[in-house]
Amino acid sequence: MKDFGVGTYMAVQKKCSYKHIFEQIVASDWDKNCVLIEDNDGPHGTKGKGFNKVRVHRRKGYEARNALSKTQFKLKRQNQSIHVYRVIGWNFKGQLYFYTGSGIGGRLVQADYMVILEQIVAPDWDKSCVLIEDNDGPHGTKGKGFNKVKALKDHLGIQYHLGIQWESNPPNSPDLNPIETIWRIIKQRLKSRGVIFEEAILRRAIQEEWDKITIEEINRAISTMPDRVAALNERNGRPIPY
Repeated sequence: MKDFGVGTYMAVQKKCSYKHIFEQIVASDWDKNCVLIEDNDGPHGTKGKGFNKVRVHRRKGYEARNALSKTQFKLKRQNQSIHVYRVIGWNFKGQLYFYTGSGIGGRLVQADYMVILEQIVAPDWDKSCVLIEDNDGPHGTKGKGFNKVKALKDHLGIQYHLGIQWESNPPNSPDLNPIETIWRIIKQRLKSRGVIFEEAILRRAIQEEWDKITIEEINRAISTMPDRVAALNERNGRPIPY
């Protein structure tokens, strides 16, 4: 672009208050026939009924604004807590495992993950593979001392004559795990279905989208691992663009 006389510039980030933005940007070009639409973020001054510095007058609107399709309905937020575990490998696609963990909000704890290792991972394990895990606490990957999860991996390796090998990702590079790529594909396809409010329908939709994932998509995600590692080295361990 420089050869054609066109300059390129980088925007400079500058901290400022929403009040400043409202005064300098919004109010200066405002048309009184318009309505300012804002989300319920704190800086917008939309929360609560009392006085605050940035609040502007807004009409109460109509009943339609409270329709399920127009709001983040409470049931939708509950559905977002569905937990799923799955295993992939080169030319391998495991079954989905829906679970409710023992932690807060159904989150996974070490005892839950030990059940998954015994019932889901070990029976189908191939000793030529390496179990890639992120550095989440329930996986037992943190620290160098003894813990029950590490001991169980060793025990299962002996019991099944598998010698389960495992590696954990750096805490700030979860995308070194190819399953994140597959999960991203599924989430994008779920969004194209629109908002789903019933948990049973959402679970069925997740299963259907998982069934559509092909071995080629899984192998393609795994084949990017050398490039991911190279990107990690270039960035000295910082997050990578995958």
